[in-house]
Amino acid sequence: MTVKTIEVRCAFCHAVFKRDEGREERHPLQFCAYCGSRLRTEEALASVDQGSIFLKEHAPKQEEVIGTIGRYLLIKSIGRGGMGEVFLAFDTVCGRRVALKRIRPDFVNSQQLRERFIREARITSQLIHPSIIPIYSIHIEHDLVYYTMPYVAGQTLKQILSSAFEQESAETPDHKTSIHTLIRLFLDVLQAVAYAHSKGVLHRDLKPENVIVGTYGQVIILDWGLTKLLEEAEDEVAIEGTPHDEYLRRLTRMGKPVGTVPYMAPERVQGRRASKQTDIYALGVILYQILTLRMPFVRKSMKSFVETWHLEEFVSPEVRSPYRDVPQALSVIVKKCLASLPEDRYDNCDELIEHIESFLEGRSEWYPAKSLKIQDKSDWEFQENILLAEHSAITRSSELADWFSLMISKESFSENIRLVVTVCLGEHSNGIGFILGVPGAVQRHNLTDGYWLWLASKKSATRSTMLLRSSACILEAPDVILTPNTPYQIRIEKVEQTISLTINDVQQFVYASHIPVVGTHVGVLAQDADSDVESMVVSIGSQNIMVNCLSVPDAFLASQEFDRALSEYRRIGASFSGRAEGRDALFRAGITILEQGKRVFEPKEKEVLFDLARHEFQKLRHTPGAPLEYLGKALVYQTTGEFEEEVKCFELSFRRYKHHPLLRVLVEHVVLRMHESSRQNRIAAYQFICFVLRFLPDVAAKPSSQKLFDSLNRNWEVPPFFLSHIDDGDESQRQARFCLLLAFWLKKSYVVSEIFEELIATPVLPISHIVDCLLLFVTLDQYDLLRDGISRWRQLLCADEQEKYSHLFHCLALLLLEDSEERLFAARTCLLEAPQGDLEAHTLLLMMEQSLRKRNYDEALALFDIKGGKCWSEPMEEQLASCALEALLAADRIVDAEALVSSFSLERLQNESSPLFFYYGCLLYATKGEKAAHRHFELTLDVPYPRSWVLAAHVITGKIVLRPKGWIQRSFSYEQQMLLRQLHIYRHLSGDESYAAGIELLTRESHSRTSL
Repeated sequence: MTVKTIEVRCAFCHAVFKRDEGREERHPLQFCAYCGSRLRTEEALASVDQGSIFLKEHAPKQEEVIGTIGRYLLIKSIGRGGMGEVFLAFDTVCGRRVALKRIRPDFVNSQQLRERFIREARITSQLIHPSIIPIYSIHIEHDLVYYTMPYVAGQTLKQILSSAFEQESAETPDHKTSIHTLIRLFLDVLQAVAYAHSKGVLHRDLKPENVIVGTYGQVIILDWGLTKLLEEAEDEVAIEGTPHDEYLRRLTRMGKPVGTVPYMAPERVQGRRASKQTDIYALGVILYQILTLRMPFVRKSMKSFVETWHLEEFVSPEVRSPYRDVPQALSVIVKKCLASLPEDRYDNCDELIEHIESFLEGRSEWYPAKSLKIQDKSDWEFQENILLAEHSAITRSSELADWFSLMISKESFSENIRLVVTVCLGEHSNGIGFILGVPGAVQRHNLTDGYWLWLASKKSATRSTMLLRSSACILEAPDVILTPNTPYQIRIEKVEQTISLTINDVQQFVYASHIPVVGTHVGVLAQDADSDVESMVVSIGSQNIMVNCLSVPDAFLASQEFDRALSEYRRIGASFSGRAEGRDALFRAGITILEQGKRVFEPKEKEVLFDLARHEFQKLRHTPGAPLEYLGKALVYQTTGEFEEEVKCFELSFRRYKHHPLLRVLVEHVVLRMHESSRQNRIAAYQFICFVLRFLPDVAAKPSSQKLFDSLNRNWEVPPFFLSHIDDGDESQRQARFCLLLAFWLKKSYVVSEIFEELIATPVLPISHIVDCLLLFVTLDQYDLLRDGISRWRQLLCADEQEKYSHLFHCLALLLLEDSEERLFAARTCLLEAPQGDLEAHTLLLMMEQSLRKRNYDEALALFDIKGGKCWSEPMEEQLASCALEALLAADRIVDAEALVSSFSLERLQNESSPLFFYYGCLLYATKGEKAAHRHFELTLDVPYPRSWVLAAHVITGKIVLRPKGWIQRSFSYEQQMLLRQLHIYRHLSGDESYAAGIELLTRESHSRTSL
């Protein structure tokens, strides 16, 4: 019987075999002699799954296979190294091409090299990084040791550099081999080495042939055969027995420095251990090759290197290859990498990476401009001791004030600047500060203008390093504290609108501002002489390599070329509509006009420019930068001194754009303005504190804010009709009371209304706070709000509660009555029948105040008579008596006035903390003459912001001068009204008409604020 022969084929390696038909049934499992895969007929191959078809298509042809190792088909040799040989292979199980590295056959019997080969594979397998070749599998058999890796098709860095050299010689350069292209590949190598170092692994054989660049840009470091752990003992031990190969003898010689000679650090041939710096040196050689396409040094052999390493001279890359246009920044980097001494190189790869990234991102290059010596007076425009007080605009005395030595440079630096200085603080030093962005003498409104960086010591009261703007803290670094008797290298950089602090080459923080820094001077600030400050080197930074389109107009703005800056900003704003650059350009265009307006002297021209600035900012409306419109307009109102309008801009932005990402910029500026105004303007400070409490609770909770609020609470005047105390209730209620007091002084009835709405919505009604809201409606002349508030509050109470508080509602209802007779009758009925309490006293006081404001003195006295024999607290008794005394003096009832004050001690009457003080002085004028009255008024202390009930005494003694731009501008409406009432009484008793002009001025100002 004839047996038919059929062909069968391997599904993977395509090997073809012949066998008898029917043999498959007798011997169903037939496998390929080459790869061990199952053999199949053509029909069977056609029916296999798609995955097998894919493998079949990618498997090598039979004629391509040069051998097998286990399940791997060897296709070709792709490299041979010191210990091993690398093949391109095909994995018949996974169906993929891999790189297979096996130990060389002539070394397979060397136990030491065998262990080293396995060690290389195991260490490499622990390094998981995109630029470090991963290990697929490790195979260890008796006479066969190998491992597999991904196969990366591409060129080695050596091949790329050789190609670049040939192109340069042929004058056909390619952008693919340019410095900027190659430096990005080098950065990948750096990051891989930095990762290996972080795992305690040194490569020790970094060179271009060990770096492969894949077809699609993959950068892979190969050959980790000379890898060493940082903690490991140096080098290898000798192999037992006599090596059969001279190369093997050299490779394993005891104490021999391993690596490739041209990339070897000098200390290695001196017998020093390998370190991170030895790898950094090799990286420096690679970088030098990238920059110049040449080697930095000529080293023919290890022997010549040992003999001549100390004679090697470094030639800068730009000199070696002038036609490569080597950037100066990279030349400096490579020089540091190739320093002969390890300690002169980079401490680690991370530092080297940062410098390379700075170059790639186009950060400034720095050029020394000036060395400022602390002892050289010719370097400084201003050098004085100054007193800096915190919260001076809201306190009656300098509670928080310190003396500082301030120095401001004579020379200005208008571009990106860097300050480098070595500082060593003494045991008793409180710290030291450095100043950036100080305006010139002409534009400088305050010595605290600009950015301050205060470096705290352990003795410092702040115990926190701070960045301040106009002496207001905008960033804190509590962990950055300088230790006494320890030298620190301080580096402060201002690049465009970004400020960074670096101490001993470790970056501490970076701060970015949205508002341009216009000042160009620098300075030093010290609180004591217990510090050693070396010369401060100021360097000028070039513009970024990747120049921000705003850099050019920013430079024009810094040099006060306003027309050119405005033209460029507008052009950029139109060209980049919808992008951040366009938004910032529109904003800075408004800043430019505003800065121009600050520098003109003609009032009408100023007004025109400020209007133009507001119009410029308005262009941001309906854009992604819409909140910046309000920030810009607020800056205009800040400049013109219209602080209420300034705060309104912020309120509108926060109400309209609650969740806009740019609100953080406004928050930062609000915090700055709150602290800044606490030193400069009391009304503005109150405005911003109120805003922060209402809209920025997180900011209000910060220690710096609480410190400010505590200063205000200790110094401000609390109206006598307030029921609640500052510690009443929880934190939210304490903040509500704080806001109510601010609203009273600022005459913000809508704030009181909003707080009232919040209070009546709380589960447990805070009665005293609600009553304060209602009483405030009276003082702010908001009777409709009072009527509505009483009604709404009553509706929330049940019948029992309404009965409980019925006397309270009756007292409040008295404040709504307008007819004099009706008011007196209702008051007499209500107050005589009601229980004696604080509310009744407060109601009576408010009714008397209403009568005095209307100059209805008879009604005020009739109300006082209703009090009868009731006695309240001493402060309330004095307040009521003060109102009665004012009415008696106005009605010329001097005898009755004397009888009233006789119930108070002389010590109390002569104390300016008593509301009776001024009217007692007026009584002295009426009874004992002008000199007696003036002696009494001279008892007042000269403080910036006197209590409202002694204001006229300060005017009479000349401590306050009434003129349009003096005290009147800095005072609140309530204070002006109180002063107006006091001056009317004094003028009435004395007949002195010298105060007529002041009274008229106060009257006009009071009417204008009321109408506003």
